Amino acid sequence: MKISNSKTLILMATYFHKERAMTTIKSLYNVINGSQDFEVIIIDNNSRDGLKEELQNLKYEQISTVFLKKNIGKANAMNSVVEEWIKSKIEFPEIIISMDSDITFSRESLDLLCNSIRNIPNAGMIGMRYIDNGYNPEKNLPNSPTKVYGENHIIYPILTPQNMNVAGGVFGIRGSIVKSLLEGKFYPNTQGKVYCGDDAFLYHKLKDAGLVNGYLEGTFATHHGEDSYLYSNSKYGKWKRQQLTRGGSRKGYFDRKSWNIFNR
Repeated sequence: MKISNSKTLILMATYFHKERAMTTIKSLYNVINGSQDFEVIIIDNNSRDGLKEELQNLKYEQISTVFLKKNIGKANAMNSVVEEWIKSKIEFPEIIISMDSDITFSRESLDLLCNSIRNIPNAGMIGMRYIDNGYNPEKNLPNSPTKVYGENHIIYPILTPQNMNVAGGVFGIRGSIVKSLLEGKFYPNTQGKVYCGDDAFLYHKLKDAGLVNGYLEGTFATHHGEDSYLYSNSKYGKWKRQQLTRGGSRKGYFDRKSWNIFNR
């Protein structure tokens, strides 16, 4: 793992969906290419669909990879990188962004997100808005945003979900908050599972601390849906179709045990 003095650290954990993940990584590289302000670390959770081999051959500046021997979940994977960064004694990133391997966005949206986190005095968990393509994870948003004044005299319109957390697809937090309030962990509550409400726990911890959380208007992220692989001939596509016939996509999507059995 390469550790540098970049202002913004982008973390991505991978496990499934080789084609989709590589498309996301290539898009992200094109977004940050040429800027020394960004460093990307991809943590592979012992993927078994050929993704690991693709990542081993990855040769992008500003993007480094960490390969885990077993799947410890997104939250624990990202926490392990943050802990290593702290141990290195190198200057901690000003901003840490968490993103999933099925999210794409523009450089303009990334810059807007970073500027809001950097300039809103009490910024907490700030995420990008999502294109409404049928896979938009936003829920319970108010009709109009709250005007939040930044230290740079710019007004940032924030949409804070009601009785819901900010979706974990792509969001950022100040590094100083990770080191202090979150005690050196990006995700303060982990259960060692792939998905176990870590985003929600983080959101409520920041909310209880009186920080501003929500989606930043003017940013646009695309959450790529399952259709691209659901009907493919990939091993995961076959497993997914099997799960759909056994009680619904949501159950199948989160069932890591059944995937491990299928993927032997």
